Amino acid sequence: MSGSRIKDRILSDAAQKAEEIVQEASSRAAEILKEAEARAEEARKLAAELAKREAQKEKERILSLELIEINKKLLISRRKLIDEVFREVEKKIFASNSEIRKKLLTGLIESLVKTGNEEIIVDKELGKEWVERLNREKGWKLKVIDGEDDPDGGFILKKGNMKVVATRSAIMESLREDLEVEVSRILFGK
Repeated sequence: MSGSRIKDRILSDAAQKAEEIVQEASSRAAEILKEAEARAEEARKLAAELAKREAQKEKERILSLELIEINKKLLISRRKLIDEVFREVEKKIFASNSEIRKKLLTGLIESLVKTGNEEIIVDKELGKEWVERLNREKGWKLKVIDGEDDPDGGFILKKGNMKVVATRSAIMESLREDLEVEVSRILFGK
């Protein structure tokens, strides 16, 4: 074989081998690219799923905060309504010459008087006549005294060291403690 033929043969074999290497490299590159695209798609799906979960968590968090805020507003509204009910009750009880107040205070004083000889400071509107009527009806000898304390719509009963304050605010506080749950149940059904 001549040198030129050998050279052509080597070049031909080299070109063929180069072509095979290029094809194999191209095929391998295509496989790598395909695998990379598959991994990238999987990563995109995973990222989308994570983003979706995070968005759902954020949505739930926002909804929870909104629900808390709505419940706070509802509680404030309920509290205002209950306050209004007790203000109206107070107005009715402590209206001028209210028979409800006289009955309430009569029942209260009947439960508090132990001996019938206590001293009492009464609201000017109730007056001494109310105490004198109680003394006659119950056989008591309650002594009406003038005091520095203002019984504000009620009375202050004294005997020795004992002092019972039944003022407007004390009576309403006691009524509220006793009745608030029932009022709430009536208003809101709970």
